[in-house]
Amino acid sequence: MTSYAIVGGGISGLSAAWQLSAEPGVEVTVFEADARLGGKIATERFGGVDIDLGADNVLRRTPAAVELCREVGLATDALIHPAQTRAKVWVENALRPLPAGTVLGFPVDLAAVEASGVLSAEGLRRAALEPTLPGLPIVGDVSLGELARARYGDEVTTRLIDPLLGGIAAGDLDRMSLDAIAPQIAEVAHTATSLIGGLAPVLAAAQQAGPVFAAPPHGMEQLVTALTARLVDRGVRFETGAALDSLPSADGVVVATPALAAARLLRPVSPPVASALDAIEHTSVVFVVTEYAEGDVAVPLDGSGFLVPRQVGAPVTAVSWASSKWERLRQPGTVLLRSSLGHRDADDVIDASDDAIIAAVQTAHRRTMGIDTPPRRVRIVRYRDAFPQYDVGHLDRIAALDESLLRDAPHVALCGMAFGGVGIPACIRRARTEAGRLHRRVAG
Repeated sequence: MTSYAIVGGGISGLSAAWQLSAEPGVEVTVFEADARLGGKIATERFGGVDIDLGADNVLRRTPAAVELCREVGLATDALIHPAQTRAKVWVENALRPLPAGTVLGFPVDLAAVEASGVLSAEGLRRAALEPTLPGLPIVGDVSLGELARARYGDEVTTRLIDPLLGGIAAGDLDRMSLDAIAPQIAEVAHTATSLIGGLAPVLAAAQQAGPVFAAPPHGMEQLVTALTARLVDRGVRFETGAALDSLPSADGVVVATPALAAARLLRPVSPPVASALDAIEHTSVVFVVTEYAEGDVAVPLDGSGFLVPRQVGAPVTAVSWASSKWERLRQPGTVLLRSSLGHRDADDVIDASDDAIIAAVQTAHRRTMGIDTPPRRVRIVRYRDAFPQYDVGHLDRIAALDESLLRDAPHVALCGMAFGGVGIPACIRRARTEAGRLHRRVAG
């Protein structure tokens, strides 16, 4: 019998447990410091519906999450898709549609970009120069901000790319790794002579690929619940409320905690790995769910929500129109909004009082949607040091970290949000890959 201990019961740890528990002759124990499993995936009853307090969907084009749903009994044809997918951006004191002709905010179809009204005439002229500019293909990793400004200019960068990609990772575009954050863009930047030309087939494929996002029909925690139930069926043991000060004793150990917690556990067995983990910067964010009467909102909620560019200087970086985005959240006469606050250069919002956070949200809602009344219900969720920052060269540093760990502690594997990419599918993919490699090393 080969024993495995998994430290961390978020989606990464549970995915590693799923991979290992499929092997014959193993016993698997999951240790979780919190009283509940799932980590930042949480769905809570709010005003008569089940609303997600973290991620509310997964990307379909990165198939790891959809495949896991299928494996644990959530049929892929039962997954739901957003009723509204078109987002907007707050530009020049107005909500304007994000252009359809972009890939991760990078313009491809300039006619569609022009029609959106997001860019000025000068911004459009600068963007149109992209195919004529030298500088591609690039060699090595660069920041997203450096690439975006060199190819399209400042206006595209600040109004389109930064609100989208900077918002996803709560990061600073001028420090964020192209290779780690946007591999689709990176592949073109490393091989083509123009982003507009190289991304054209990527955009065409995306437009033919069907829904971009998917989710379980009752919220993202349904995946955690189904996965946990199947793990119990396989004999996996769970120890919740178990905060560990050292690596547990087992033939193999998967550390699936946030990077800073992993550093503490690994310092005795691999000081270089611990130091590398400590060096990964993290930022904090706050999510606020609010409920209003439908008549309180002065603009049509005809989309999935909107982004707020960094240069606006507002603490709110995005607002999801949750009850428009998801059919299951719609109730007559009621509007549900999910607002995000904080980013790498403004994460002190994590320490603001509830009253200050609510006031900031109300100010943003009043300015952008004409909402003058206080919300009928509010739920504030704080995620401290929850978003690791993928600075330029991140993937090379992770590869070096993995090599050090293999040398110093081959019975240990690492997974989690700090390593394999942004989003739930990337966490699942890294966890299953590293767990499989660990089993091949340990069990031979």
